[in-house]
Amino acid sequence: MEGLGTGIRLDTDGDCPHCGRPILGVSHDRCDACTKLITGFEDLASVASRLNAIAPGWTVDRLKAWIARLPEQLAFAYQRHGWKNLGWWAEETLWEGWARTEMSLRGRGKALQLEEVIVERVQVAGLDEARPFVDFRLEGRRRAYLYEPARGRVLEGSDAPRPFQEFWTARFTGLEWPSDLPPCLSCGAGLPLEASACPHCTTPVQPSIGPWSVIRLWPLDAQGSPVLAHGNGEGVLDTLLGGLSDLI
Repeated sequence: MEGLGTGIRLDTDGDCPHCGRPILGVSHDRCDACTKLITGFEDLASVASRLNAIAPGWTVDRLKAWIARLPEQLAFAYQRHGWKNLGWWAEETLWEGWARTEMSLRGRGKALQLEEVIVERVQVAGLDEARPFVDFRLEGRRRAYLYEPARGRVLEGSDAPRPFQEFWTARFTGLEWPSDLPPCLSCGAGLPLEASACPHCTTPVQPSIGPWSVIRLWPLDAQGSPVLAHGNGEGVLDTLLGGLSDLI
């Protein structure tokens, strides 16, 4: 009895550019065979197809642009204590954890400062096969340091810009905005994400989650793998300062 031919293959998403083995699914951007990052992962046809199934009408480029502005909004929250404004795009448990950590630090005469955030690259890193979750790799530069508010003295970290790499996961909610800005509930004008009141009608802003909600935020190690040290990312000092949790 003859065996099956060796040329039979399952439907795949192309071949790994490193080892040539088939790419089976788009749940993550690493090859299951050689474990290397798949060059051009977000350009795979299956990525666009899966994203359209998760969030109809959203393209990879549109989603990347939406995510790219968020690190600067996070820095704004630390600079102005605008925690509730993160409610436009982050899970409540996540931003409340960040706020609690910062308040705890300030109670001991310390504070975390984030400044001059520049996002240089956003890449789609995976799309959940069953849930409306999308993973991203973010790279850029920023100033991130612990300081003493009473004296303005830097305690740890660097007040000079330095590179950062992070792994974010966002959940599609299905709650679309008329534009890339949330609408004012009174006049319908687009609201800047950091606004405390509508710049057009002065109605106080009450942030509520938009089309995408960030549910996880982790640092990346030198190999580009998430460092899963703090659950969903509430241990923000490790994430933003690169492993300085001994200071809290």
